[in-house]
Amino acid sequence: FENEPGREELEVEEILSADYEVSRQQEDTPAGSVCRFENTWYPPLYLTKKVLGIPEGTSLPDDVFRVRVTMEGNSMAGKPYWTVDPDQGMVENQIVEAHIVDEDSCVLLHAGEVIAMHPQGGECRFEVQEEESCINAQSNYAGVTTFAGGTLGEEGASVTIENAWRWKELVLHKEVLHRDAMLCLEPFTFRLWKVREGEDAASFDMDHPEAIADPAAGVEGSMEDTTFVTDENGSFTLACAGKDVILKHLEALRTYVIQETDLPEDYEAVNQGIAAVSMPLLGSRRYVTIRNSWKRRSLRVSKTVLSGTHKNRTTVCSPGYPGLFQAGSGNVSLFSCAPEGMSGFTVAFPARIRLNGEEAISVIVDHHVVDAFQGVIEAGTVKTYPGYTNVSLEFGNMTGQQKEGFFFFFSPMFGEEDDQGEESEKTFSFLLEIADAEGNLAPAVEAGFQVSDGEEGKTDETGHFSLAAGKSAIFRDIAKDGCAWRVTEEPDPSCPQAYPADGQPQSGILGEDGTDLSQALFINGQTCQGMFRKQFTAKPEDAAAAGYVQQERAKGTASALRSSFLIEIQGAHGSFAPLEGMVEIADASEGSLLRCEVPDGIVCVGENQTVVLSGIAPGRQWRVTELESGLVSKDSVIYGTVCCVPGSGRQMSGTAAGQVFDLCFTNEVHSVSAHEDSMIRKAFLSGEKGWEKVPDGAVLALCLERYAQGAWHAAAGVDWIQCQGTLPEGAAFHQTGEDGMIRVRKETREGTSDSPGQYILPIAIGTGKVRTTLYYTEHEAQEGDLRIREVLDLSDPSYGMLVRCEGNTFVNENDLQTVVVEKQTDIETDELFRFRITQTIDQAAMPGSYLRYQIRDAVSGTETGQGSSDAQGIFTLKSGSQAVFRLPQGTKWTVTELNNGNWRLESCRMENALTDPVQVQNGMSFAVACVRHNVTLTSELLRESLSDPLTGRTLDFTNPQLRIPHYVRRGDEILEITGIGAQAFSKTSIQSVELEDGIRTIGTQAFFRCGYLTQVRLPETLEEFGDRCFGMTAISSLDIPASVRKTGQGIVAVCKSLRQITVHQNEAQSPFSGYHWDTRTQTSVTFTG
Repeated sequence: FENEPGREELEVEEILSADYEVSRQQEDTPAGSVCRFENTWYPPLYLTKKVLGIPEGTSLPDDVFRVRVTMEGNSMAGKPYWTVDPDQGMVENQIVEAHIVDEDSCVLLHAGEVIAMHPQGGECRFEVQEEESCINAQSNYAGVTTFAGGTLGEEGASVTIENAWRWKELVLHKEVLHRDAMLCLEPFTFRLWKVREGEDAASFDMDHPEAIADPAAGVEGSMEDTTFVTDENGSFTLACAGKDVILKHLEALRTYVIQETDLPEDYEAVNQGIAAVSMPLLGSRRYVTIRNSWKRRSLRVSKTVLSGTHKNRTTVCSPGYPGLFQAGSGNVSLFSCAPEGMSGFTVAFPARIRLNGEEAISVIVDHHVVDAFQGVIEAGTVKTYPGYTNVSLEFGNMTGQQKEGFFFFFSPMFGEEDDQGEESEKTFSFLLEIADAEGNLAPAVEAGFQVSDGEEGKTDETGHFSLAAGKSAIFRDIAKDGCAWRVTEEPDPSCPQAYPADGQPQSGILGEDGTDLSQALFINGQTCQGMFRKQFTAKPEDAAAAGYVQQERAKGTASALRSSFLIEIQGAHGSFAPLEGMVEIADASEGSLLRCEVPDGIVCVGENQTVVLSGIAPGRQWRVTELESGLVSKDSVIYGTVCCVPGSGRQMSGTAAGQVFDLCFTNEVHSVSAHEDSMIRKAFLSGEKGWEKVPDGAVLALCLERYAQGAWHAAAGVDWIQCQGTLPEGAAFHQTGEDGMIRVRKETREGTSDSPGQYILPIAIGTGKVRTTLYYTEHEAQEGDLRIREVLDLSDPSYGMLVRCEGNTFVNENDLQTVVVEKQTDIETDELFRFRITQTIDQAAMPGSYLRYQIRDAVSGTETGQGSSDAQGIFTLKSGSQAVFRLPQGTKWTVTELNNGNWRLESCRMENALTDPVQVQNGMSFAVACVRHNVTLTSELLRESLSDPLTGRTLDFTNPQLRIPHYVRRGDEILEITGIGAQAFSKTSIQSVELEDGIRTIGTQAFFRCGYLTQVRLPETLEEFGDRCFGMTAISSLDIPASVRKTGQGIVAVCKSLRQITVHQNEAQSPFSGYHWDTRTQTSVTFTG
């Protein structure tokens, strides 16, 4: 600053920065004052404050946390610290009173805040401790990670102090079994209890709960738009069937019990109506379900007449429904009909059908197409064609691929005066009897029912009611579960019973076989020789399956609750052949009779349908086989059926005058959650490269476990399936065995633009409430929780080892690094010393179970044997020996020496570590570095901060005496340098360059026009020179190793000081044979190979 008035009074002060300490010197000279500022950079210590387990929508108070920081045990009082913006870096000009370490050596932090401080000095030991007042019982927080320590190296250090929000939410789901929740409008009452500390919730007594718990009064809650507060007894009442109730502000790590009281009539508590739950520390919510069972059951009575029923709706199935049928070259005839008196017809499609391209379903009358369906036929499509007396349906223009089967309804129309029409309206009289309190059957007087056509009625004073042919009547909630019933049809000589035998009743127990609706089907007309029907139930305690069954039943004829059966008839020579022709199907939901064409013996049967067989030659057997039902995917849930009774391949026989056989195929519906967030997946830290190391067919073993009575046990009988987007062909449910094991194989599948290729497909398990993290945090486990873990000792070794879990994804690594554990003693001994190796996963120490290692002599390096750690990670070594482990990169480990009798551990140190080891009691904790292989040292990479992996010193690539190492560190990564990038060092001032062994390529113009470069040392691993890589340099000699296989043009062009080139190769086989060196000087070239 020249010619400034008042120059003598000018003061200059550097604005303080978080990165440096500044010193100021001022010197007065005759020419004026000189003010010199000198800055010293110090490694930073970053402190981050996190609060975990915050319920969604919760706003944290603006609390301040005091954290004590010391260096080498000394106070940091008076030192500045800076707020760090994650995007902008350290915020300058923050040296105010609030950002100075206080007299207690404490800094102030807010949740989510990051600060930086610079303790100054060289490498030093630091400790960070959160004050107890921040996390005591009176605060809103519980401690998770409240202490951290370590060494502040040249690159600085970072620590995170973690607390958990103390107040959690409990979500109560109210479920009602055996009744639609929409019909459950009654209010339900609950009491919330808080178990006293030290008491066991397992001893909760419903009659004397106050013995171990106190009412949780004043707890806020909500259900949809309703809010409430528990009263002084911890009680609340809500009409909450099928809904979620959220209870708020419950204390972490405390146990609560929800008790249902004062149940409404006709409801029964499941599991005594209580649920105990311990609130999480790291999580934000717990979920419990209180179940009631609706005690009343319903009965359906259906009437079907076999003779003269062609007016009733006829079901027509396409070939192979619901599986696949082969496309033909021409049109395929689906159905034809010309009954006497038909005056029109209706065609209905209960399920959605997709036709491709020119495919069409044509309606043909008198050999002329009167209508056609193309493209997508939506579910529920109905078309009526009046005035026609005959019809044929054809599937035309079929593509050359296999087609999914489909089905449709065909309903003929007849004139009002048709005699057959009169017969279809014939009515029949029935007597309904229900067991009384003593268990005796008595007439059900004035019992209400609803007919399938929508009409309502009641039984008379004697328990009788009338029902027309082709109709059904439902008596809803007629009596309680387990109550006996009987329905008897009054004899009608003009239309005798075919099933049951004439005059015989139908009877049963309400709720039998777990069904909510019992069935009584009466078939009249011609003789029936055999029957079989289909029934579906939901797997016990599978709420999703129960809901699916309920929803599908409500769809009626469009329900997916149906299976395909193969009907076979015995021929004259005793062999069986598929039935051809028509079968009649009695629909119990309506009482109607359906006629189905079965050209290949396959018929599709719904849950309420009974197939009636007749016309079989006397003495001939018939048999029915249930075909694979397959799987259904809906709303991220996969449903499948398990054949329960009687299974497949059941054979029965009958004659025209013999016994009528009534077979019931019962399938149990199971479900697994296929939601994206609940799938169990597999990944590798190194991505695609990790998968490439796993051979096709390699087995990965997983173990599913359930938490019960304070311990983990193998979870048997849990459904699981491998799936990826759409269900793979041939997919089927599996169940875990007694050992809880799940075994999958690597299977390469081609990816799409929307879904990349997968190797181990995602695994859907049970309800989807399976957690990988429970493997590592046992204090979070609750009764009934499921966890899954990898069993690597039963898996193919190519899967490597577990590194961490990301959600429900197991992240493994099979890129292994060598770690050597060596044992030495001050005197010779043959004793075995015991060690434990543990792996740190998600901040928890897990034993390094069954790790194989090589044993070798510490002096000679000679291998002397093999070993393996046990289930607890314990292994043994003799003095003077080494255990050589191969551990995956990116993992963290601790090795400690166990108590070994009279021997005392003197010291433990780590040499040649690629990451910073940490001294622990009786051992060492360290990380196995992540190594990126085959990295090219480019000009862009040179601008980043790179350091020596062993010493941690920053590498200076501007040094005139340049040495390029094989390995460098960048942040947490170790980079294997195998190539020098194009123009990486061109036009620089380097004087000499040494390339370490391991470097294989030198890029185009890598050292071009380095005018001061006189000496070059090339590695024995070098394979390729790029164009003009050393062109226009001052090198005087060049030794080319025997490993070089490829060279560019003019690698030493215009090197006018180059006098001698030695090529360590046979000239005839060398890429330099006849090479144009173009040095522009007198250069001698010698081949030594």
